[in-house]
Amino acid sequence: MLDVFKAWVPTVSGKLSFRIIGETSHPERCVSSNILVGSHRYIVCYQRRNLSDKVIPGFFGRYLSGDFRFVFVARVKQDYRSINLPLYGHVFMIQDLGAWRETIRPTVRRAQAQMMEYQQNLVEQEFLEQRVIHSILETLDALYERSVVSVNVILQRTGELALNKILSRKREFVELSSDLKIYANVSVVDLIAAQLYYFVRDIVHTHQHHAKRTDTIITAYRTTNDIDWRKAVLFSLYNHIVARKRSNNIIDNENALGILAYASTFFEISRDALGEKGLWAANEKNFPTFRDNQLTASIVASIRRLSAILQTKAERRQARWNRRISWVGVTLTILGLLYAFGGDAPIENSTMACTIKVARQNIFLVFPILVFLYVIYALSVPTVEFREWRIVRNATRLALVLPRRMSFGILLAVGLVVSPLLWYFINQLVAQGDVLSEINSSITRLVSAVRGCFA
Repeated sequence: MLDVFKAWVPTVSGKLSFRIIGETSHPERCVSSNILVGSHRYIVCYQRRNLSDKVIPGFFGRYLSGDFRFVFVARVKQDYRSINLPLYGHVFMIQDLGAWRETIRPTVRRAQAQMMEYQQNLVEQEFLEQRVIHSILETLDALYERSVVSVNVILQRTGELALNKILSRKREFVELSSDLKIYANVSVVDLIAAQLYYFVRDIVHTHQHHAKRTDTIITAYRTTNDIDWRKAVLFSLYNHIVARKRSNNIIDNENALGILAYASTFFEISRDALGEKGLWAANEKNFPTFRDNQLTASIVASIRRLSAILQTKAERRQARWNRRISWVGVTLTILGLLYAFGGDAPIENSTMACTIKVARQNIFLVFPILVFLYVIYALSVPTVEFREWRIVRNATRLALVLPRRMSFGILLAVGLVVSPLLWYFINQLVAQGDVLSEINSSITRLVSAVRGCFA
C-alpha cells in the first residue's frame, strides 16, 4: 500500500497559516496544541469523526458504528529567511475505543500538557524543550502500535498536500481491500485516503461558500505525476461552479463566485509549481483553462438579477401587507365605534351618532360596501400588477397563442354557456319578489337615514 495521493487544501490567498491548525469545531471539537518549540512549530491534535452513513442510528445501528479517532502529529521549521518550508506530519486512525481511552488518549494528552507547560514556563524552556520532543516521540510510538491506519503527510504553504505510505496494521483490512478491488471494483485505499484528506482539510481550512457537512467538492487523487491530480482538482471546482451558477438561488450564485476565487488561486499555484519544474510549457495547451473574467461577470450579473427580483417581491409583499394592515385597522375601528357608541352611549356630534346608529342597524349592508370600497382601492393602487393573477395571465397567453378564429369560437361558446345561466339566475331572483323588495327597502332606508343625518 505505497500509493501516493495528492490533494489541495483550499486557500484563496495562496498561503496557509500553520499557526491556526487545529482551531476547528467541525465536525467535532478538535483538541489541539500548536506551540513554537525552539526553531520548530509542533502540532499535536485529535478529533472524533463519525464515518458511518447508516440510516437508522442508535440501538438498531450499534453494530455499524463508524466512530473513529483521528490524530495529527506534525512539525514545521520556523525560518524567516525561508518562509515557504513545508510541514511534515503523520495522521493516524484509531478504531479501538478501549485502547484509545486507556492508552492512546492519555499519552496524547500528556504530550499536549508538556507543550503547554513549555509555552507558559519561560524560564525553563531550554530544559523543557527536550522533554516536549521526547513526549511527542512517545506519542508517535503509541500511535504506530495501536492505530488501524497511518499515513505520512507533507503540507505546503500553498495548500498542496501529499499523502504517502498509507499503512494498515490489520491483516483482514488487506484481504478485504483485495477482495473488493477484484469483485466490486472498489478501492478501500482510495476511500481511506479521502477520509484522511478530509480530516487534514477540516483542521486547516475554514469552510466558506459551501455547506460544511457536504463539502466533497474536491478529494484526494491517486497520482503518479504532478499534473493529472491538478487537472482533476480544477475540473471538480469548475464543475461545482457551473452547477451552482445554473441555480436560481442567490446564495448558490454567491457561493459559486467564492469558489471561483479558489479555482483561480489554484490555477496560479499550479502554473507556478509546474513552471519551476519546467513542465508548464509542455502541458499548458492540455491544461484546463477557463475564462474567469467572463465567468465572474456572468455570475455577478445573475446575482444582481436575482437581487432585483427578490427586492421587487419584497416590495410587493410589503405593499400588500400594508394594505391589509390598513384595512384591518379601519375595520376594527368601525366595529369599535359601532358597538361602543351605537347604543345609548351619548355622542356630542349628532351627525356622527346618527351615522353610527344607522350603520349598526344595517350592518349586513355596511360590510358589502366596505368590501366593494376595498376592491376599488386595490384596483386603483399602481403597485398591483395583473401579471400576478395566474388565471388572467394564462387566459391571455392562450388567447394570444391561438388563431383569431379559434379564439372567437371559444369566446362565443363561453358566451352561449354563460348567458343562459345568467338569465336563469335573474329569473329566479325576480320570482322571489319578497327578497328583492326587502333588499330594495333596506337600501332605501339606509340612503334616507344617511341623508337625514347630514340634512
